Amino acid sequence: MLDFFGVRLELVERPGRRGGVAGDALAPGLVHLGFALGSADAVDEFSRVIATAGHRVLEQPHRAGERGRYESVVLDPDGNLVKLTV
Repeated sequence: MLDFFGVRLELVERPGRRGGVAGDALAPGLVHLGFALGSADAVDEFSRVIATAGHRVLEQPHRAGERGRYESVVLDPDGNLVKLTV
């Protein structure tokens, strides 16, 4: 986890994985890219916009993790996982 004056970048490597397809949670390469949107309403709205544009929403907005953060997970046009959080 890198912190740039309050803007955090989390880098995760999954060593030893070969094969897989884009959007597969066990595929090699990028695990996911996350964006903090500032509010639950923004997560809801952006998830709706993405779905309306015809892109896949893998996980509808929900509370997740031990801290109960609010998030959704979508696929970008290349099949990469994108996490939208507060």
